[in-house]
Amino acid sequence: GRFLLDLDASDMASAIRKTVRRMVADGILPEHAEDQVVAALLQREQVAPTAIGNAVAVPHAYLDGIEEQVVLFVRLAHPVNLGAPDGIPTQFLFFLLGAPGSAALHLDTLAYVARLMSDDEFRYEAGEARSGDDLLTALEHFIQRTSPEPAVLERRSDGLVYTGRLCGGLRMDVARRLPHYLSDILDGLHGKCVASTLYLFFACLAPAVTFGG
Repeated sequence: GRFLLDLDASDMASAIRKTVRRMVADGILPEHAEDQVVAALLQREQVAPTAIGNAVAVPHAYLDGIEEQVVLFVRLAHPVNLGAPDGIPTQFLFFLLGAPGSAALHLDTLAYVARLMSDDEFRYEAGEARSGDDLLTALEHFIQRTSPEPAVLERRSDGLVYTGRLCGGLRMDVARRLPHYLSDILDGLHGKCVASTLYLFFACLAPAVTFGG
């Protein structure tokens, strides 16, 4: 639930002020800590920009009065040039806040953020997300793509065993695949698949017509 989508900000300073104000309004931070947190985050940006590349920045601060570790995801409405090493404008911000001495607790979070945001598909899905459920779905897709899967040894199919009957193996193989034939066709009926097929069709047809003429 700690996220903020399409924040309208033209630079890091305005993004920090608006985000911290939202944290206070949502009860994530106490009201008396607002000015202190904003000042600490701005000072950190002056020392060294927290834009790490891949369109992401990680503003962070560790202050007295912040008892709970805070991680908040922000997507800017428009990418902003924040001096990232790769030159890509920044659109995604991960705010990390905590008490003094708790920076080490965020090291795993920093490593995970770097790995997460290096994934092109997640950045695309996070950029298209319209709600918290969409963000969770994008995160689940990332976990499914990157989690190691246990090796599964497939047993030899009965359809490939000699049966002694005319076309016995062929008939068994058809029966084995029969429940999947419908999905083989329907799974391909996707907007992107149809668009790609039409594009390739006309890309091949055009030169044929040209040279034929």
